[in-house]
Amino acid sequence: MGKAYLLCLILVSFSVCLFLGCDNSKKESDEMVNGHEAKQEVPSGNVRNGGVFKIGWSSTSSKFGDPLDLRGPGADFMSMACQTLIAYTDKPGVFEPLLAESWELAPDKTSYTFHLRKGVKFHDGSPFNAEVVKWNHERVLVSNRPTMQRIKSIEIIDDYTIKYHISEWDNTVLNDFRGGASIIISRVAFEKNGIEWVLTNPIGTGPFILYDYKRSSYHKYKRNKDYWQKGLPYLDGVEIHSITDPMTQLAAFKKGEIHALREIDVVMAEEIEKLGSYNIEFISGGHMILWFNNTSRESYMSDLRVREALEYAVNKEEIALSLGKGYVNPIYEILFGAHAAGNPGTTPRKYDPDKARKLLDEAGCPAKMKMTLTTVTKFYTDFVVALQDDLAKVGIELTINRLEPATWRESVFNPVVPNHLLYDRQRGGTASLLQIIKEDFYSSSIYFPGVKRPEVWDKLITRALMAENPGKMIEYLDEVERKGYEEAMFVPLWDAPDIVVTDSSVKFDKSKRGSVWYAGGNPLLRMEYVWFEP
Repeated sequence: MGKAYLLCLILVSFSVCLFLGCDNSKKESDEMVNGHEAKQEVPSGNVRNGGVFKIGWSSTSSKFGDPLDLRGPGADFMSMACQTLIAYTDKPGVFEPLLAESWELAPDKTSYTFHLRKGVKFHDGSPFNAEVVKWNHERVLVSNRPTMQRIKSIEIIDDYTIKYHISEWDNTVLNDFRGGASIIISRVAFEKNGIEWVLTNPIGTGPFILYDYKRSSYHKYKRNKDYWQKGLPYLDGVEIHSITDPMTQLAAFKKGEIHALREIDVVMAEEIEKLGSYNIEFISGGHMILWFNNTSRESYMSDLRVREALEYAVNKEEIALSLGKGYVNPIYEILFGAHAAGNPGTTPRKYDPDKARKLLDEAGCPAKMKMTLTTVTKFYTDFVVALQDDLAKVGIELTINRLEPATWRESVFNPVVPNHLLYDRQRGGTASLLQIIKEDFYSSSIYFPGVKRPEVWDKLITRALMAENPGKMIEYLDEVERKGYEEAMFVPLWDAPDIVVTDSSVKFDKSKRGSVWYAGGNPLLRMEYVWFEP
């Protein structure tokens, strides 16, 4: 299997596509719709309807029915049954029409108008229309979720036309309609059964209907016979089984008890690859980074030379090669996806322990520095041990502090204790670069508290978000990345691959998009396109 750099970074047309997706005219939307509808034909004569696709997944979720209260991979599980107005495609910033057939931005950029599909029904038989869309999205507007913050009001034009009035347009407005809190559920089911019932009963318009669920064990879905896309889905059903033990995962996969494994580690991926006859797919599931408190004078990190020394001290290439089994790459960027989007022109800080020690000496650091590295238990791997060893070579003695997930979530929203490091996973990717910058990197963001933003950082982000010219937008993004890396805002390390392995009998329609698991580097299940080869 070729192990070229990750799928989400092989996107050379970022600037044009991103801008078109944010300013999707009626004509452009109609072209996408026509192309989308034209591909509802069976992809080949070998497609066989029927069968139940069984997936082994190490993650689980107890809340996957209310868009405003999703937990863990809850959005993935919910997407089997529920849909949004639009969805990511493989091209960054370009969206696929789903429950909306088309949309247009007003000439003065004060509103988006969506034209909805007709004849669509929820799993409970209630109709899909503008009224239920407005009800769903007004729930978002009154919640404390960051989604749809630019939407000031929603207006129904007719049963299948809805207008969203915008307080201030930027390049990320459409992102809010493609997932998470903007997922559409049945209002009738919600009002009839109540919120507690809804949490584990996703009643949507999607290709599969949840019919059985056991917490921390399985989710079972059956084919929606009344699905609005004719001829789909091909499968009779999909089952997602929670299997946390790697050996149990592998045994079930080899026996054919399950057809796919999601979120496996690099060791298992390498072992399965040696067996042959299986398909392995991976993208970057995030960038692993070190972040810290560089706003406190009590912290070594307040000195740029110390922050630079940390990166020079880590042999990223060797660690990625030896421990990553070909699925991990060293990272030299602050913004996840910045180098795929543009060309910041930064010089990477490659491994140089002598330079690292010299910088520490110049900063007046002691020959032996004691620091604490805090991480969540799921990230405590051989990579952390290798990191600890490399830093020890330049005189930095790390004590590893492992936190359980619940405690970890509390800690990351408070400034890091001086002279502590956090080993964390940065979310993002090329397709969602602007959205993540907007949510995570403003000085006012709840993310990365205690991390000092470079001078004029917020202004540059705002300019990128508001830029109407795609070339200028990329220029601003390049400058944001350049300033962040020059200031060693945090230490980028390596990517964390999201690896999926499937049995060779499992096929999907590649005319729809490159992967059934991902779109543009973002997790997004589209099981309606899967079938078993005869």
